[in-house]
Amino acid sequence: MKISVKIGAAIVIAGLVLASPAFAHSFNVMLIVPLSGEQEEAGRQFVDGFMLATTERDAHANQESDGHLGGLDVYVSLLDANGSGQDMVLEHARQNDIDIAIGPWGIQDLLLSESVLAGQGVSLLSPGSAPQVDGEGAKVVAFGENFARTYGDAPGADAMQGYNAAQRIEIAVRGQSGVADVEALAQSFAQTASGFDW
Repeated sequence: MKISVKIGAAIVIAGLVLASPAFAHSFNVMLIVPLSGEQEEAGRQFVDGFMLATTERDAHANQESDGHLGGLDVYVSLLDANGSGQDMVLEHARQNDIDIAIGPWGIQDLLLSESVLAGQGVSLLSPGSAPQVDGEGAKVVAFGENFARTYGDAPGADAMQGYNAAQRIEIAVRGQSGVADVEALAQSFAQTASGFDW
């Protein structure tokens, strides 16, 4: 009887430890990009650049996630920036348990409040200054070659922005081993908004 009580207690404690956000092994990202209208191609390039970055590190057999960033599984959902307001963004974030929202990209009149999202436990990553797509740095050249090999065409500035956003998340998440600390993510995102070297 004592043994079963101890085993039961150990199982409960193990369950609490595994359920703790500090030990989470995945997170959810929402890309708020134009998926329709005149900017649809720009949105597609942004998504392609972002998704390419999720395939570059930490892949493993039988993975069910969309990829990896910061050493963790990442699940990506898309929200069309056309016709979306902040209430729709918040609702999408609630329904999909979003940890990081990226955007808006390509739509100037969709304004998002970083503090309102943070109040819901969502970190906002606004697009920063990405390297020039025709730059000569080794990492930029490697990105261009990998993008062309994967998607069959050369990347544009929007693809570079998507890739850059994913690299900023990579650094932030790996630096704190997760996404639980919204303030720490915000600080990291601010530090990599410009002059960021992959």
